[in-house]
Amino acid sequence: VIAFVLILLVAFALILKYRSPKVPVKWLVYGVLSVIAGAVGLHLTGWVPVNFVYVLLGVLAAMVVYKDFKPSKKDYRLFKLEEGADDLKSMKEVMYRRYFRVLSENLERPDLIIVDGARIQIEAAKEILTSLDLDITLCGLGKDDHHNTAYLMDAELNKIDIDPDSNLFFFLASMQDEVHRFAINYHKKLRQKNMYRSKLDGIEGLGEKSRLKLLRKYKTITNISRQSVEELSTVLPSKVAERLYNSLRENENDTEPE
Repeated sequence: VIAFVLILLVAFALILKYRSPKVPVKWLVYGVLSVIAGAVGLHLTGWVPVNFVYVLLGVLAAMVVYKDFKPSKKDYRLFKLEEGADDLKSMKEVMYRRYFRVLSENLERPDLIIVDGARIQIEAAKEILTSLDLDITLCGLGKDDHHNTAYLMDAELNKIDIDPDSNLFFFLASMQDEVHRFAINYHKKLRQKNMYRSKLDGIEGLGEKSRLKLLRKYKTITNISRQSVEELSTVLPSKVAERLYNSLRENENDTEPE
């Protein structure tokens, strides 16, 4: 089977290399996913909905969805996870939460689920799909010793190498980049929100509207902390400005993202 898949990959690479420029890109992408389908035992039916699941630092997970081989951003999902959980528990948690809902609410089921990772992530995801009696094709994207994406792994843990110069690789890498971007951007927002709360909350007289005024004018907590009492008094009542100034001085050694 693996030899057959490798032959498909080589053949497809040659087709891509010598293809006519008139061939529509979406048909090329469909050919790419057809190769994935052959590799992981997926039966294609029309334009395949694909779910790509990624766990970030064990604190949140992101799922991006591709339909018609384009990102379907309205279907993207984020999941806050139990803190301190390892990769195995985190993947099980997000897989159960997402696909139990798919099952219980009769939501659209993907034809293919790709997890960001190999053996550990695939086994965790497979256990949950089996427990829910969901027959959805599953595979993972594995990395080499340099932490670069290097191969596909199917649900039976068969490793399928990917040519890094192939369109297959670039298509999968673009999906991987998209789910990373989605998760990391949300994580940054959480950090900024927590920093915002920790430094501006709890100051007597500083309500929500006043905090928004400060952020509109100075943009970041760092910029607010650099202002004098006199400058802050142009936005806030003088006593509130003084309380804020003193509070920020007490925390001036703390760091935050700009």
